[in-house]
Amino acid sequence: MGDAKDGSQKPPKRTERMVSANPACMVCGSPSEYCMRGIPKNTYCRGCAENYFELLEYLDHLGK
Repeated sequence: MGDAKDGSQKPPKRTERMVSANPACMVCGSPSEYCMRGIPKNTYCRGCAENYFELLEYLDHLGK
């Protein structure tokens, strides 16, 4: 995969920084910073996003 300059695709991101108005975090209700997997209603603040990824890493570890 190349970079964006040559027109090739970028690898998918697990989180995307939100650029529009910040809705509330779906877990704790504080202002959100991240939209997970590009789903507008799937918004998290920084702390909850970090906890979410820690959980995913733990689940991946259990599956090995």
